[in-house]
Amino acid sequence: LADGDRVHIFSILSFLRNAVSVSGAVFQPGRYEISDSVQTVKDLILQADSLMGNAFWEKADLVRINEDSTEQLISLNLYEVFTDVPTQNIPLFRMDSLHVYSVQELEEKQWVRITGNVRTPGTYV
Repeated sequence: LADGDRVHIFSILSFLRNAVSVSGAVFQPGRYEISDSVQTVKDLILQADSLMGNAFWEKADLVRINEDSTEQLISLNLYEVFTDVPTQNIPLFRMDSLHVYSVQELEEKQWVRITGNVRTPGTYV
C-alpha cells in the first residue's frame, strides 16, 4: 500500500444479502449476485449455465424470505419462465433460493422402507 491508498473491506453479509442461489438440475449451482445481468429467474438459470438435460421443466420452486423473515414458496413452470410469461419469469429479490428439480427427483418411488421394532425390517419393491 502507498500513502493515500484507501482500503474498503466489504461485509460478507452485504454480499449475501444481495445474493440469490440456485440448486438442482443446472450446470453451475451456487450463489450469484443480483446484477444488471441477473434480475429474473430466467437470468439466474442462464447465469448457472442453463438447465441440465434431466431438468423437470414443469416445476421449480423459489423460496423467498419476506421482510418479516417468513418464507414464501413460489412454484414455477420453466416452460413459461423461458417464454417470458411475466407471472413465471419473476424478478429476483435478495436471498431468493431457486431449486430446479430433475426428472429423477420427482419420479414416483416404487418401494417402501419398513423400520423399527418389526420382524423383517428392510426396503421392499
